[in-house]
Amino acid sequence: MLSAIAKEHQQQAAATKSKADQAQQRLQESLKELSKSAAESFKIKLEGVADTQTELEAQSKALQAQTARIAKQTQQWSSSLNQFNNALKELGDFQTWSAAIEKDMNTVSDALEFAASVDKLTAQ
Repeated sequence: MLSAIAKEHQQQAAATKSKADQAQQRLQESLKELSKSAAESFKIKLEGVADTQTELEAQSKALQAQTARIAKQTQQWSSSLNQFNNALKELGDFQTWSAAIEKDMNTVSDALEFAASVDKLTAQ
């Protein structure tokens, strides 16, 4: 009887061990599938990130080129504005000069008219 109990216990232990081994095997297979699925998902996401990074780098280069063009155009506008401003200053200087000449000429004209009128009065 004791040997029968021991034999039955060994059979139950072997069955339990077999079930545990099968469960461990299924668990390992499930973990492999999960790992493979996670790796594929991660790979897809990394490819998306790489594509996005490439696109951002291209956009960044385009933006740098556009910024350089705008800076150059701004510099040209600034130069043109400075030239225009200098031309206006010269025009203002010319107007001031011509006004001074006109005033001097009027003074000379008035002096000549006065001298002529004095001569005319003294000649009479």
